[in-house]
Amino acid sequence: MSDFRADSYYDSWSSNLNKASPEKRQRLVHEHLTLYELIVKKGSEQSTIFINLKRGEGEITRSTSDHADVIATIGDDDLIHWIQGSVNGQRLFMLGKLKVKGNTTGLTKLDGLFQDLNTLES
Repeated sequence: MSDFRADSYYDSWSSNLNKASPEKRQRLVHEHLTLYELIVKKGSEQSTIFINLKRGEGEITRSTSDHADVIATIGDDDLIHWIQGSVNGQRLFMLGKLKVKGNTTGLTKLDGLFQDLNTLES
């Protein structure tokens, strides 16, 4: 098992999204229309969470993409604080703890997306 704390969120988000009704999944896609690639770092290791909310009913995988709209690189602990809502993405970016490539407008939607994925039900 991985030492990344963010892995537990990957597992629950993937499960929640897969169990959600097609209407709820399509609502998320419609609200975001974005491909998110989260590169999570811990020491010299890294893990990737790819959130496709651009096509179909959305999916969450471990793959990477040359076509991601938002590529966010962040430390494992900082991501946990962001997911739990104790800090937002803008603050992490301003503190230099979050590096972003691509569409920064899409990044601003991640605060709400994390909350949606944590509470998504069928």
